[in-house]
Parts: sequence; structure tokens; C-alpha cells
Amino acid sequence: MVGTPMLAHCTHRNVDVPAGWTTETTVLNAAVHEINVMPWLFGREVVGVNWMSPVRAASGKLRDPQVVILELEGGALVIDELFMKSGYGYEIRCEVVGGKGTIELAPTSPVAVRSDLKVHLDFPPD
Repeated sequence: MVGTPMLAHCTHRNVDVPAGWTTETTVLNAAVHEINVMPWLFGREVVGVNWMSPVRAASGKLRDPQVVILELEGGALVIDELFMKSGYGYEIRCEVVGGKGTIELAPTSPVAVRSDLKVHLDFPPD
């Protein structure tokens, strides 16, 4: 439908995390989902990994947000943004870019309130 997948943009955001959560915990408890699913979805093995964070750890334990880039066989890329203390809500997104189009998960906001000429969307807390 969208052709051969070449690129995926994944977003995993939480409101907050428990005390003691570390940079490594983010990879082991959040990024692991994309690390497991994306090779299956693309039908290609991981051949390279790059990790980055735009900030230093405030407490010495958690660098947040983080970005993990997976390189898959054949050059496909998965960009995984992980933001464990976003503060605004729980949000999971994924868009796969193929040679003929894109496909993405539906928005996580299950409730849209329409009143007074406005639409208000609520993010789930978890």
C-alpha cells in the first residue's frame, strides 16, 4: 500500500516516571518496544544503533529526552524519540514512510470536546 518502508518516526512520551528512573531505564523499558517491533515491521535486522540526548542529566541519572536511531539492513532508518518527563500527557506515535506513501498510528487522544466554537483534545494521563 505505501511501498517498501524506508523510514519510521516513533514518539514515546510520558507525563512523568517513578523516582529512580535512569537514562538506561528509558532504553530498557521504553525504547525496547520499538527496538523489538521495527525490525519485524520492516522485515529487516538492526545493523547499527546511535543514541543521543540534547541535554545533560539534571540529577546525574536521567537524560531526557533521548533519541535512538536504528539502522536496519538495506539502509532503512527508525528514529525513536523518548521523552519520559514531558509533563503534558502520555503520547505514542509512529509514522512509517514508504516509497509510495506513509502510514501512521491513529492519534492517542480518545476524547474531543467541541463547544463555544472550539475543539479541546485531552491526552490520557498514562
